[in-house]
Amino acid sequence: MIKCPHCNFEFDNSGKTNPQNAYFHLIVSLIADETGESFDYVKTFLKDHFGFYSYVSKSDEAGRFKVYESIATMTKKRLNELIDKAYMFAVDNGISVMTPQEYFEMA
Repeated sequence: MIKCPHCNFEFDNSGKTNPQNAYFHLIVSLIADETGESFDYVKTFLKDHFGFYSYVSKSDEAGRFKVYESIATMTKKRLNELIDKAYMFAVDNGISVMTPQEYFEMA
């Protein structure tokens, strides 16, 4: 935890948890199974669809390319954002997924 010297609010700067990672991968797997797409395709699609990327310019300034955020380096908060969006995407598209609460109670 990091504490703000001004207001004493404690920020959780720790990385993602294993249950978070597993739940996200469950959602990706369910979407992949339902759509017939590969796991990697769905994972990249979700990151792209919800803006979990940045652009990097080439050193010769000949262009730029997209770099997707790595799940491995996301904070708990950032991965929660992706999980929430992926969950809603699945539900909105008629894919049955247990809620985060149901999943984490089991974990």
